[in-house]
Amino acid sequence: MLQTLSALGWRVQYTGDIPSVSPQAHDPSLDEAEGNARNCYAVGEGNRLIYEASKAALEKGEFSLVLGGDHSIATGSLAAVLKVRGGVGAGEGGLRGE
Repeated sequence: MLQTLSALGWRVQYTGDIPSVSPQAHDPSLDEAEGNARNCYAVGEGNRLIYEASKAALEKGEFSLVLGGDHSIATGSLAAVLKVRGGVGAGEGGLRGE
């Protein structure tokens, strides 16, 4: 993929894999009365790592592309975009909704 993106004219800087966070027996968990989500702590920690890496790239004016995982990885990357770039959307006014 790195070669393909480069061949398309993109400047690519691969920063490596973000370590996965495995659930541990001592992790905090939701009370069953709150719902049935599993591994919330591990998912949250993983998203924190994605957030930090994405935010660092965005603060340097780079485009951050996160690949892999499941749908939950969007939480960390989108939180970084919102933190660095502010409100975004696809409303009538374009990307920022202006």
